[in-house]
Amino acid sequence: MNSLNNTPSSKHRHKLKYINEWGTWKKKNGLHIREKIRYSVCENCSYHNKLRTHEIETVGLNKRQINPSQFLTVLEIKVAKIILKDLYKSGNKKRWSSWKETLYKKWSFTIIEKTMDKLHTHGFLIKRQKKDPSRINQWDIHHVYYNEKMTESIEAFLGINSKKIFHWEENPFPPLVPPSSNNAKTLSDLIYVNQKHHEHSSNYVIEGVDKAKMIFPRTSKGVYLKLIRGIWGLYQLSNTGRQLYLKEFSQEFFHDTKTFTKSDRDKLDKIVNGVERFGLYQARNEVLISGAFQWKWNGTKGNSLAIKGYLPLPRDMIAEMEITQWAADKLLIVENQDLFINIAKRNLLNNNDWAILFGSGYISSEEEIIISEAVKLGLKCIYFWCDLDPYGFLIADHFQKKANLPIPIYLFGFNTNWFSKLSIYKELTKIDKEELQQLLNEDLPFQIKELLFLMKETGYKGEQEFFSNLIKKSTFEKEVVAESIRLS
Repeated sequence: MNSLNNTPSSKHRHKLKYINEWGTWKKKNGLHIREKIRYSVCENCSYHNKLRTHEIETVGLNKRQINPSQFLTVLEIKVAKIILKDLYKSGNKKRWSSWKETLYKKWSFTIIEKTMDKLHTHGFLIKRQKKDPSRINQWDIHHVYYNEKMTESIEAFLGINSKKIFHWEENPFPPLVPPSSNNAKTLSDLIYVNQKHHEHSSNYVIEGVDKAKMIFPRTSKGVYLKLIRGIWGLYQLSNTGRQLYLKEFSQEFFHDTKTFTKSDRDKLDKIVNGVERFGLYQARNEVLISGAFQWKWNGTKGNSLAIKGYLPLPRDMIAEMEITQWAADKLLIVENQDLFINIAKRNLLNNNDWAILFGSGYISSEEEIIISEAVKLGLKCIYFWCDLDPYGFLIADHFQKKANLPIPIYLFGFNTNWFSKLSIYKELTKIDKEELQQLLNEDLPFQIKELLFLMKETGYKGEQEFFSNLIKKSTFEKEVVAESIRLS
């Protein structure tokens, strides 16, 4: 990827914006220390300048999960519980300037300082400090927050059970309406059998339709309950005669497209001896595309304009067909199906200038064939629109590296502006946070890093489906072009 350089341009007046970024943690004087860095970046050229902020964060070197009561006195324990509880409940958003006044009214300055110093030295408290310009080597605290890596010990110290209980974990066996088909009857019998296991067995047991049993360790309660809810979801599909694909199934019964995974589906497939007969499909058997093009297949000619909105092409047909004409010089790849359909049906982009492809995560070989043929016939650039989360960027980055196309590929909307437009956000998962941290350690364009830092600071991510009502035909094309950054 392109990285910025520090060579000023003499051809224009710089239009500067400023980005703050925390450096990496380094060991110094018995502490972990990192410095806040401020960059001035020109929005119109590659110029940027690194500035010092004289602002640091420090925390002790301890990484072990220990109980603070092991190193605090009885009185300090009382103070520590107030400090950590306040920070925990506020989500690390206590204002030190006003909060410290409240603390000093309850406890003496000495006991608060001693308690905070011990929590800081043992890795529980992080201090953010600014250098006092009027005094030599004087650093003043202006923010204090708990070290999230010590959350397990802090929760134990405060007596907090933080495990999030999902709705499908609270009530694993909701009431069933009478079955309306033989398949539904098979699943209702299976649910009642496993409900008896749940009520009378000391282990987590799931019995399949073939009477074989899966036994889960106590540490795998979440997986067990997810599969139980999966059986219940299949029952709802069978009883209503509906079919869903994996992401849609996960969204409907788990309220998130990524909760019920392919691995979960494979386990459920063994339990019910084939999930597709009950209405759950792995992925779409078609490639969804909108735009003006023509093709030949098996001696027959086809024209996409004969289909209103968008065209579903069977996957097993794509390798055998030949695209003979392609009108658009720009292609927009959209990760979310509902958003893709919304754009296509509302004609938000001109069919002669733009084609739209539903990506559904990582681009498949069939979609790659279409893109490759389109490039040969005049496609000049590709715009990738993904979810505003670490995996969204990884999907786009993987595509541009793997495709190795002779045309530019852009990433659209992956910036703080589009993130701020959302009215609904989702919490970053543990896996999201791990991927996010890895990306922050890479050399990425500032626009992308700026959004990743915002995700990290807020703890939230955004999904495309919530953009449907925010895009307008009069401005959408200009926004796609203006708010995209080149990946290749």
